[in-house]
Amino acid sequence: MTPDLVAGRRSQFKTRYRGTPADSTLQLLEIVGEEARLDGQTFVRISHLLGGLARIPETRPVLLRFNVDIAQIRAQTAGSEARGHTLLKTEPALSPLVDQVIRHGVREAKEAGNTRVEPHHIGLAMVRKASVIANGLFESLRIPTHQFEAALLEERSARISEHIVNPSNAASNLVALRRIVADPGTSKEELDLIGQDLAAIIEKLKRERSNRKKP
Repeated sequence: MTPDLVAGRRSQFKTRYRGTPADSTLQLLEIVGEEARLDGQTFVRISHLLGGLARIPETRPVLLRFNVDIAQIRAQTAGSEARGHTLLKTEPALSPLVDQVIRHGVREAKEAGNTRVEPHHIGLAMVRKASVIANGLFESLRIPTHQFEAALLEERSARISEHIVNPSNAASNLVALRRIVADPGTSKEELDLIGQDLAAIIEKLKRERSNRKKP
């Protein structure tokens, strides 16, 4: 997307949902529209939304934990037989269910103390504000919803922590940590998880140093 298009979509999201989307969330919405068009659908369905989560880097690893990829999700879409044969040129509208999930995703972000709505907030909304359709999709893919929820939170924590831990460069670690802590988009829950990771790393380094000193 061009900078102007990104700015326009961010403004539309803020107006419609009263929340600020992360760049990755705008990318997600672009992808789910593409999934619906490829499927020959005029509405973005919940399966398209899950397909988008399976395609973006932030949440793809979560689906792969359950051995689920985009091809399997596409196979669950009702219009999959028309896929590739009816490529819509107009942008599909969000179905009422998908619209509701995004609204709940905005609430998830606000309740967690985040200032930006990220893809994992939307993923959490899919399972926490469960619907018969969403539950049926997860069940057909053999994804336990409580495990999916836990995996989303773990992946988010891991993605934050990987920007901090660089054993060969303590100065870089400190700069990264300060940036993440100062970021208003980092929630208290995420800071607590980072603290736990750092404590474990410190203990590991202490043990390694102690072992090196032993004759």
